[in-house]
Amino acid sequence: MMVSKQQPVIVGKTEEIMTEENMEKYFNIRVKKVETEVEDRTFKSMIPHYLSEATQDSQFNL
Repeated sequence: MMVSKQQPVIVGKTEEIMTEENMEKYFNIRVKKVETEVEDRTFKSMIPHYLSEATQDSQFNL
């Protein structure tokens, strides 16, 4: 489930809703989906590559 005050709630499988496009649309942050293989296991991650001005001004500034 993905929730935002500015967007409609979406529900579905994680791989279907956790997209680069939805992360930018819902949370105003650009990410790149990557997969890494370690010891025959695949790990899926999202790496932020741009923080919006709103995010930079927040208490969660990285």
